[in-house]
Amino acid sequence: MRARGLAVVLALFAAVAAADELPADVQVRVLSKVLTYLRNFWPASGPALVFVVHPAEGQRARFAAVLANELEAADVGAERRLEAKTVKYGGVAELTARVRAERPRIAYVDAGFDDATTEQVLSALADSGVLTVAGKPSQVALGAIIGFHLSEGQPKLLVNRSVAIRERVDINPKLLKLAEVVK
Repeated sequence: MRARGLAVVLALFAAVAAADELPADVQVRVLSKVLTYLRNFWPASGPALVFVVHPAEGQRARFAAVLANELEAADVGAERRLEAKTVKYGGVAELTARVRAERPRIAYVDAGFDDATTEQVLSALADSGVLTVAGKPSQVALGAIIGFHLSEGQPKLLVNRSVAIRERVDINPKLLKLAEVVK
């Protein structure tokens, strides 16, 4: 029985690794730590708004809801908190208008987007000063600022330094030493 349980866990872990996406709780734990390394990030008062941008209904919408709940429950430091909203992607113009109106501090780009749609989502977020967080590693190379991947069974941080600079996201150099810098 014990061996069977271990086999199930390993199979699930392999499925996550094959999908190139870390579980929501792991992504949130890593992101919570990353946020402590960002300078001039937190709003003067109130929570930092997070958009969880997802492609459609179904499994990805459910994952977005789980991630939003994990973000709101995250320990991000004394007197700080995140307010997360799921946002179904409806095109560049719609997302751009919503970002301008609601001014999120973070936008999580769901792993369910293909490369072309990921680029559209990121273009809607460009020049807004929003910290973009990738659901899968390949999205960092496409222009997300931060992403995660598994390396030797451990979650690792990816940082797109050039986009961070362009978006005026001030990352502490100590974090950059811990991260794999892309571009």
